[in-house]
Amino acid sequence: MVLEDAVQRSGEKLLRRIREQSEPEIRGFIGELLTAAARERAAALDEARQHADADREKAVRDEAANVRAEAQRALETALAAARDEAERVLAQRVGEVQAETERTLTALAELEATVAAAPEPREVLGRVVDGVRRLDRASSLTDVLNALAEVAGSEARRAGVVIVEGERIRGWRFVGFEPALAPAGQVELALVDAGIVGEAARSAASRSVVAGAEPGTGGSVPAFMTLPSGANAVAVPVMVGGDVSAIVYGDDGGGEPPAGWRESLEILARHAGHCLEGLTAARLVQLARLDAAGGSGGDAPALALENRGDAPGEAAPTPADGPA
Repeated sequence: MVLEDAVQRSGEKLLRRIREQSEPEIRGFIGELLTAAARERAAALDEARQHADADREKAVRDEAANVRAEAQRALETALAAARDEAERVLAQRVGEVQAETERTLTALAELEATVAAAPEPREVLGRVVDGVRRLDRASSLTDVLNALAEVAGSEARRAGVVIVEGERIRGWRFVGFEPALAPAGQVELALVDAGIVGEAARSAASRSVVAGAEPGTGGSVPAFMTLPSGANAVAVPVMVGGDVSAIVYGDDGGGEPPAGWRESLEILARHAGHCLEGLTAARLVQLARLDAAGGSGGDAPALALENRGDAPGEAAPTPADGPA
């Protein structure tokens, strides 16, 4: 028993010595294992994050590419539609210009024939040229309309200019009418009641009438005036941008007007339309510059009259003017 106890004590002592010597190494080994495991776990997490970031970046790139492609398709569609619309408008405008040119050439041919048959052809041409120059000198839309009424009054016994506003007309200026006619500013009525004036506005073409003629042989006399039996009257549209903006009216009052007065009114009305288009375009350019500079110019309709204190029918009187 004594020997066994001695051996057991020696064994326990040996085990304690072995444990004490090996424990730091074992702890170091375990620490290294834990450190390696932590590094591997961090590396795995980092790799997973990198893969996730790459997936997100790819998704973002794909979405951006889809958006760019969709925007490109939308842009190409819009450009194609704009080109089609521009071509359509251009073709329409070319057609309008061609039609207007043909009407002007027809009026010129008729005027030339009238001039050739007139006893004083230079007088006819001189009146037309003077009227064109008068319109060219006008510096505003108001001036053009007033000048048009005055030069029309030098061609016809009685003349006037009315403004077309949708389905109605409004008097602008009358020249040579008797005092019984209402002032131009008070004349306002529907196209259906305006006789050849309304017909010219609706058809965008000249219309004429002979007072007292058989029904169905021509147009009708405007409701705001009277004509002597047998008197000739004509209404000519003033075109601005393809639309009828005003009407020039003239009649012979039952008397003998200057030679070629109808053809002269046709030419003057068409030239007045070109003058109005030019002034309107200049006004739009001015408004665009004001907008670009931060100013406020408001909207500009096709035929906007300047606020110059002039009211319809209240232009400076001439000897041929009717009551204002």
